[in-house]
Amino acid sequence: MVFSGILYSNFILGTLGNDSILGTNGLDSILGLAGQDTLNGRENNDLLIGGNGDDSLIGEAGFDFLLGGHGDDSLDGGDDDDNLHGGNGFDLLLGFAGHDILNGGNDDDILDGGDGNDFLDGGDGNDSLNGGDGDDTLKSGVSTKNPNFLETNLEVINLASTNVHQVHSQFHQVFSSIDFLLALHHERSPLSNSERLNADFGSDTLDGGAGYDTVDYTDFGQAVTLTPSGIVEKANGHSDLLINVEKIVGAVG
Repeated sequence: MVFSGILYSNFILGTLGNDSILGTNGLDSILGLAGQDTLNGRENNDLLIGGNGDDSLIGEAGFDFLLGGHGDDSLDGGDDDDNLHGGNGFDLLLGFAGHDILNGGNDDDILDGGDGNDFLDGGDGNDSLNGGDGDDTLKSGVSTKNPNFLETNLEVINLASTNVHQVHSQFHQVFSSIDFLLALHHERSPLSNSERLNADFGSDTLDGGAGYDTVDYTDFGQAVTLTPSGIVEKANGHSDLLINVEKIVGAVG
């Protein structure tokens, strides 16, 4: 069934079937209910809730809040600063322009922040997180069977690429284009569960958190200088801010 926002002012309620709902250019609240729905908020600040079923939510312009609900959903924030939450299911979250907040929720999700300074939280499951352009903060999820917060269970942080930073955790999350990275532990032994962070050629903030942490500049291949304030100055003009780091390995060359 197809609805128009003009018919329902600024609140639109779908049916239990497969609905295609187009909002107004005003402030809309759209609830899809059951079925495989397509919800489009159009202009202005909108609230879109997919409900049950595999839904497609499109915020377009405005500061939008998109909630996928149950099912494998696709969420498109569009322009401006949006808040996207996948809910249950294998979801695809696309922030596009603006400073967006993306939360995958349960299961294995794909999150892409797009342009702007975004915050990505995978939630539960084995997720793929890509910050995109801008200064982004990425955080992995936690599983009820295998706790896998980026803060608690990441063994190796690898920022070896010049333009694209990737992190691979032991629970198979992949993180790309990271500018601010949290890598904390929960009471981990410096002998058996120490953490190693490999620095790259750009300017990064590396927070080791609790435990015994090492930042390794071996692959950097240029001179590095550690200042008393915890900033590492690199020969290429970039610098890293190190927080809660106990050991630094210098570059070779």
